[in-house]
Amino acid sequence: MKPNCIVIVYLLLLVPTLQLTAQNQMNNDLIEQENNNNKPTKAKPTVLPIAFYSPETKLAIGATGLLLFKTSDSITRTSFIDFFGLKTQRNQRIYASFWSIFTPRERFFIKGEIYFSKFPDYFYGIGNTSPEISREDIRYKTFFSYNWILKQVKPHLFIGPQYQVYKVFDTHFPMHTIYNKINLDGFNGSFTSGAGLAVVYDTRDHTTNAHMGWYIEASCYFYAKSIGSQYNFSSFILDIRKYIPLNATSTLALALSNSINIGKVPFKQLAFLGGTRNMRGYYEGRYRDNNSIVLQAEYRKKVYKRWGFVVFGTLGKVYKNAKDILQSPLHYTVGTGIRFTINRKENTNLRIDEGVGKHTHGFYGNFGEAF
Repeated sequence: MKPNCIVIVYLLLLVPTLQLTAQNQMNNDLIEQENNNNKPTKAKPTVLPIAFYSPETKLAIGATGLLLFKTSDSITRTSFIDFFGLKTQRNQRIYASFWSIFTPRERFFIKGEIYFSKFPDYFYGIGNTSPEISREDIRYKTFFSYNWILKQVKPHLFIGPQYQVYKVFDTHFPMHTIYNKINLDGFNGSFTSGAGLAVVYDTRDHTTNAHMGWYIEASCYFYAKSIGSQYNFSSFILDIRKYIPLNATSTLALALSNSINIGKVPFKQLAFLGGTRNMRGYYEGRYRDNNSIVLQAEYRKKVYKRWGFVVFGTLGKVYKNAKDILQSPLHYTVGTGIRFTINRKENTNLRIDEGVGKHTHGFYGNFGEAF
């Protein structure tokens, strides 16, 4: 099935649900106008079916949901909980939930994720130029969870601790694999436990689809055997995003992310390219190495009522150390997508994107924007 056909099939499956969602939301908008803005916003769950086809998953079915709510007055931005479950024809199973919660008057910013998957996957080896012929089918299960609790120390500035656990188990490589289990950390599975610190500066007007403002995150994790980890290493993340309003209906979104790992890192926790948020168009994990750097730009435009579109481009690479930044080539993707607003007040969209790179493409659907 061609990528364009995939988009059409996905839209046809969603049209009845979108129409019902839109009507319900219009009714909710009228009710909200009568409410006192200083009262907490009642939670509004939205649940949609997932049905799509891709070369990686074949037929995939499941459901996804989004819960939006406010914990306090109009000064406090909207919190959300996102969740989904998915099963594919390749017997892949994924269950995950993400949350981003602001307590009253944004005294605390709580963010986290819990994730489980049983996933036949493709592994291409390590490096920014790993060839297509190095691909092998592997199988593993993953349990992953992290959480941070940041305290507001100044308006829009948050700082606090974070903790993460990451377990990969029941790993199976082909019997005659080209990868050496001695040289590939995590070949037989891994368990890591890491604690660290995060600092966030956040002036976005909306957390799921910003029209203006900055988001700057600097965070670190230290994984050590003293807190239960099988591996000792450090991880550092810098995430800078800027949202520029071009007019009332269009936004230019820019993002630069840099991930750095120092030490002995299991292969599943190496920096990578690809997926629904990072280098759309490449298979998630197509390139892996100690570090990564990714630059994204996206033009977002509302067109008619609840409908809109985006056009985006991405440049990125993975690299082993600093000297490789200029030596290894950049990978790129370009793409476009359709948007349907499921909550006008919170500017929250359902997104359907297709990204295209060199000899690759990817199709994605989710709540909220990629960044």
